[in-house]
Amino acid sequence: MKFGIQLSSIAPYIQTEEGLRESLKKLTAQGYETVQLQGLPYTIPDETLASALEEAGLEAIGLQEDYPFNETPQRILDRALACGCKYVTFVLYPSQVQDIYHLEHIARDLEKLCNLAQEKGLIASFHPLSWDYKPLDGIPRYERLLAMLPKETQLTWCVYYSINAGVPAEKLAKDFAGKMDLVHFKDRRRMSGSREYLTPLGEGETDWGPIAAACRKAGTKYIFTEQERWTRDPFECVGASLRYLQGLGI
Repeated sequence: MKFGIQLSSIAPYIQTEEGLRESLKKLTAQGYETVQLQGLPYTIPDETLASALEEAGLEAIGLQEDYPFNETPQRILDRALACGCKYVTFVLYPSQVQDIYHLEHIARDLEKLCNLAQEKGLIASFHPLSWDYKPLDGIPRYERLLAMLPKETQLTWCVYYSINAGVPAEKLAKDFAGKMDLVHFKDRRRMSGSREYLTPLGEGETDWGPIAAACRKAGTKYIFTEQERWTRDPFECVGASLRYLQGLGI
């Protein structure tokens, strides 16, 4: 497995070309070599983004976007290809599916993206959020959606959301063995009531050893650190997360 960072972790710092180039170099200085693209405005030209990645010595392995998309599927895939990505991941945000008819409508839209991605040699993947694990007529929403999409569609597992939903890591590792190339590690610490704050990996409540073992069992290829809110310098936080991952011995 290789380690990288989900760029949503530093989204406020990559909204301009100057901020992007400076931030990517900071990630390299922290030891990162691989990123997943998210949170980048399309006002930054693709060639500029690709140049900034190359300048920093970073490989963009994938691109993630929220559905409903602000850009056309073709535009999203053009950016992924321009940056040398192998994966394109989609998230149903802020869509909370209420019935099967709504889910079928979404699936028809996403099927276009999946088929187009496959034509261009990219692997499409769905990233469930907490509510996607909830049952819809007895079957979890994420299982229903994936059953409506091309069989090659993978699952991008964000551990944070599956823990929120109470889904065991062993279940996902078994169900998606060979189809869960990308995994997000995000840690937290809860306070009183429902309040919580995000922490670097190893500083929160999550026991990452068994989860890393589940990733290995599932054939995961990339683990991305993720932390969108911080209580100290964000680049220090993402650096601490990478050092923790390296210390796990995986």
